[in-house]
Amino acid sequence: MPDSQPQATSLGAADSDPFAHIYASPNAKNIHAPASFGPAYPRPQKELQTPERATPPPRPLWAEIIIIFLNLIMIANFAINLTLFLPTIIAPNLNTFSADNPKSVYLDNNKEYYFYIKTNIQTIADKTSCVISGPGDYQASIMAQPVDSELDIDGYYKLGRISAGKTGTYSFSCVNPDLNGSHSFAVADTTDNYYAKTQIWLFLGYLMVTISAAIILLETALIVASIRNIWCASKERASKERRQLQAEFPAPLPAYMPASASAGPTATASPEYWPTQL
Repeated sequence: MPDSQPQATSLGAADSDPFAHIYASPNAKNIHAPASFGPAYPRPQKELQTPERATPPPRPLWAEIIIIFLNLIMIANFAINLTLFLPTIIAPNLNTFSADNPKSVYLDNNKEYYFYIKTNIQTIADKTSCVISGPGDYQASIMAQPVDSELDIDGYYKLGRISAGKTGTYSFSCVNPDLNGSHSFAVADTTDNYYAKTQIWLFLGYLMVTISAAIILLETALIVASIRNIWCASKERASKERRQLQAEFPAPLPAYMPASASAGPTATASPEYWPTQL
């Protein structure tokens, strides 16, 4: 009896664990493992195929013509803006001179001239005195105004407008006790010049000129691209029509030649071999 009791305990443990016999035997096969049929080969990996990008069809001819027409309108519009704002950033040509060196300037009675001084301080500018002698008994005068201190042209500031009674050459002789340097005074023709009045207008002028020039270049490039598209489309259309004609009317086959003419050199039949009878 004492010997049978431990045996019953081990059987009970075996009954409570249904996989005990699998753990007990290292050579036992796992019946729950998936069955394998034949040798296992590595599965080939699927190659990732990149879908081909569909080439968009070319735009029709009428669409390209409309695009070119709209681009031309844009170029004309910004060319007008460029023409209007370009004079605002171009400074007038100054005829400079010194106090000890009078300057002769040709003045047209139908044009507008301004007198410039190399200072933006009003108290110094007020000390300027000029003598202007013209042809015959005619003289020119300077209608003084507050010095324009907001905008300078190479260090020169507008002081007043010059009024000439007659067209001709006038001699300018100006002095200022506080301006003894060379080229302290200047005369400029501002008839066809709309140079900006202030620094803000000058900045806006540069901005508008830059934007207008950039858009004109961009629209020109778009027009060139549209013309290129039209040329490529016409070339592709001609090539397609040529392929269609070749498909409908294939090239004729070469003329028939007899077999004797196409064959090579005539082969000479060898004499038959007759075995010698003994």
